[in-house]
Amino acid sequence: MTDANQNYPISTVRIPVWDFEVYIPKQINGQIYIGGSDLDATWIPRAAGSSYNYVAGNGNMTGYSAPLGFDFSKWYVRSTAAGDTVIVEYLAFGDV
Repeated sequence: MTDANQNYPISTVRIPVWDFEVYIPKQINGQIYIGGSDLDATWIPRAAGSSYNYVAGNGNMTGYSAPLGFDFSKWYVRSTAAGDTVIVEYLAFGDV
């Protein structure tokens, strides 16, 4: 993330996915947040060195449609420090 305290979409174009996992590297300088367009620093930060898996059908999350999965253009990441990164691994479906 180039700037601190800015919401960055995981993708700027629609990418439909069945499931995805977000990895937070151990070497980050700030707090990492993951969520929808209303994401801000009041959300629960994700710990350095951790990973989080999101699977279609397991909850009511942003960009979620029960039978369809997730849309990456509706998911955002944010850090309180410039230069932090996250790694996103996913399984796409449909016409990307």
